[in-house]
Amino acid sequence: MMWLIIGLLTLLVALIGFYPLLKNNKLYFVSGFLVLGIIAGLSYFHLGAWQAQTMLDKTADKLPYFYERIEEQESKPLSEQEIQQFAIGLRLKVQQTPNDDQRWFLLGQLGMALGDGKLALDSYAKAHQIKPDDIDYKLAYARILMFSDDVTDKNQGETLLKQVIRQDHSNLDALSLLAFRYFEQQDYKMAIVSWSMMLKLMPENDPKRDLLERSIRSARDALEELQGK
Repeated sequence: MMWLIIGLLTLLVALIGFYPLLKNNKLYFVSGFLVLGIIAGLSYFHLGAWQAQTMLDKTADKLPYFYERIEEQESKPLSEQEIQQFAIGLRLKVQQTPNDDQRWFLLGQLGMALGDGKLALDSYAKAHQIKPDDIDYKLAYARILMFSDDVTDKNQGETLLKQVIRQDHSNLDALSLLAFRYFEQQDYKMAIVSWSMMLKLMPENDPKRDLLERSIRSARDALEELQGK
């Protein structure tokens, strides 16, 4: 509303100034209104941009509130609107502190929660770039690359997963993703090896063991079929 009032006042002042010209000359009449349109437009965009920036600043100021809310995520989950506001505020913050790997990683998690693959991919990539040896960053980045339709992305994700396993031989998440990658490539032997390793690392009462055993049987059947051709 404020921008509208100021814009109208600007228009009124300009009309008074141009009135003598508008009264005596048609050419000045047309030119005058063109100038008025430009003035009004500039006023609108300037004030609109100011309002938008004010809203963004207010969203960024709410970051401490969102950080506290994360602690209550299990009992009181953030709504989709809150997650969107959180992501907006955090994007502004990482522009001010571009080398803050933790904020980039958190922004990637928010991107995943919002179903914004590009935001998640770019944010995880940035966190990994800043701290390339961090296993959590590497694994998150690899996971989203593995779900890409681009073969180059998948290959990069596979490379990262192998790096994770070299750093942590018992990383079940990395082994699982790598096993499915092998299965997808019809490298059934390596898929069986990876799933078998996971079985050895899992507790006997882990409910995921049944799924792993079925996956191993499927890979063995596929391998026998492939060898029989």
